Amino acid sequence: MCGCPNLYVDKDFPQEIGCAVIITGAALAIALARPTYGLSFAAMIVLDALLYRIVPSRTVCYACSAEHRGFPPNPRHRPHDLLIAGKYADPPALKP
Repeated sequence: MCGCPNLYVDKDFPQEIGCAVIITGAALAIALARPTYGLSFAAMIVLDALLYRIVPSRTVCYACSAEHRGFPPNPRHRPHDLLIAGKYADPPALKP
């Protein structure tokens, strides 16, 4: 959208829902750990892996945060890199 050549790929999953799944899953796994002999933790790992496989990816621009969905994956677009993101971060405000 903005002409920035630096893009990254991440999962297109709402963070709020992801946090809710983790918190609920951890609470259930802890509550059910004794009766299930710890297999509830293994079930959470399987659920997490399944969600990771099912949720599609999106491509995001470092500069303008434009999200591009539904395109085939481009091998040049890597996962988020903090060093590249730092180039596009707002500069610190100058103190008077």
